[in-house]
Amino acid sequence: MSKINKVNSILSSFPYTLTCKERDNIIFLTGEVNTYEEKLAIGEKIAKLKAYEHVVNDIAVKGLTIPETRYNKNVDSKELDGLHCDVLVIGGGVIGCAILRELSRYNFHSILVEKENDVALHASSRNDGNIHPGIDLHSNTLKLKYLNMARDMWPSLAKELGFRYVKTGQVLTFEDHKLIFNLFVRFKAKTNHVNNINYYNQEQFKQIEPNIDNPKIQGGILFNDAAQVSPYEVTIAFAENAITNGAKIYLDTFVKEMKVENNQIKEVITNKGTIYPKLVINAAGTFSEDVAKMADDHFFSIHPRKGTDLILDKKVFTKYAKHTLGLKHLSDARAKTKGGGTIVTVDGNFLLGPDAYETPFKEDFSTEKKSIMEILNRQKGLFKNIGPKDIITYFSGTRACTYEEDFIIQQGKWTKNIIHAAGIQSPGLSCSPAIGREVAKLTATLLNDTRLQSNFNPRREAPIDFASLTLEEKDKLIKENPNYGEIICRCEKISKQEIINAIHRPLPVNSTDAIKRRTRAGMGRCQGGFCGPQVLKILAEEKKLDYSNVSKKGNKPVLDRKSK
Repeated sequence: MSKINKVNSILSSFPYTLTCKERDNIIFLTGEVNTYEEKLAIGEKIAKLKAYEHVVNDIAVKGLTIPETRYNKNVDSKELDGLHCDVLVIGGGVIGCAILRELSRYNFHSILVEKENDVALHASSRNDGNIHPGIDLHSNTLKLKYLNMARDMWPSLAKELGFRYVKTGQVLTFEDHKLIFNLFVRFKAKTNHVNNINYYNQEQFKQIEPNIDNPKIQGGILFNDAAQVSPYEVTIAFAENAITNGAKIYLDTFVKEMKVENNQIKEVITNKGTIYPKLVINAAGTFSEDVAKMADDHFFSIHPRKGTDLILDKKVFTKYAKHTLGLKHLSDARAKTKGGGTIVTVDGNFLLGPDAYETPFKEDFSTEKKSIMEILNRQKGLFKNIGPKDIITYFSGTRACTYEEDFIIQQGKWTKNIIHAAGIQSPGLSCSPAIGREVAKLTATLLNDTRLQSNFNPRREAPIDFASLTLEEKDKLIKENPNYGEIICRCEKISKQEIINAIHRPLPVNSTDAIKRRTRAGMGRCQGGFCGPQVLKILAEEKKLDYSNVSKKGNKPVLDRKSK
């Protein structure tokens, strides 16, 4: 049976009028179904045929309305009108910022536009910060390729860019079928090039994780090279280093459309005017399909997958795990998620999750009681006493999944001056340094310009972390600048001067949440209940803004005091 006949056979099994067509080994699906679940099922079944490079699922869902893309409509200017550049990166997540940092090594005029008021506001701040060992990835995937490339890059990057990188280790535990799990891990470790693994029986495992109170746990497998970072801290570090090396980042900049002629993007129209790039890089996350459509290069589909994470109070940290933990059952083998777990964060909190379920909405950041309780109940398989009383906050994010469940890192299929870094779901954060380097190399090849900047500086001065200093170091700083002695956030012990420093770093800060991501002021038990007004006051005074013009999320028009 031919490829197209196999697809038609699947389509005919559904009680709808559905059609398909082929183009350059891409299959396009059209028609209408009653539910989003049916649309997903059709796309997944056809992708599993592995007959086509990609599935473009344009099947409509009856009665489903997708909201307009959210951006700050208060911003409408000609700031960028007529701007010519070598490279335009669309998307300020960890992938876009990693790419921009690598582009800044070259002799390019590179810019990045982000529709939000800060970088890392979507998936890049809504994940668990885990640097994965790669044991559960399929061979011959781009996910595994880039993870293996990135694995050894992280320690040196952390030193260069001044972000925290902690080898917490990751333990896979199991209640049954010990032999099957051991054999599976040994096989996958060899094929996926995962090293530095320890296997523990029940008694040995109790010694490394004494707080686990499930007598059914038969043992554990420790991946020593698994690590943790703060995902937004990493993204900000990439962005700041790119800026200091000459790249530009424009926030609150929304791409509305493109003009394409003869398979080349000629113009990119934004809410701040029209930009004229030689080459465009699509790093727009869940919106990467929208960018591909604008570029007349729509050869893949994104279906968002939502997940929720829970943050526990630091006070409960010592009561639970010493490593990142996951409890596995044989029934998890075909799940669309790594299953969630208990994460030891670089900040000393305990994170639970995420879960995973499909959603038609790219920006659905809502949280639901059902999800929260399911995550808690799953982790009760490790810690029976864990409960809602331990939670200080929770959040949701959406992953940018293709039907092939793999990354897309390539030049455009039909439009030649675009590079897609799309379909980046887990382990996208783990792979980001390698993706950034590879996309920058491809950019140099396509622009036929491999000249490197002679004065590129790979280093970024890390922000002062006052709470982690010794008493002697704190005393010295306070004598030099008394603002270090004024503690604004008592939960996280953040000083006034740390907040002032964050405001004046290379990447603009436009909201109290942006201060939170840079300093952790407001991330403690009270979630900004006490320090929030003080942070707002400092931000307004340092930026010479009216207090009423400072918002939590940064979505207000800029209005200084003099203009009132």
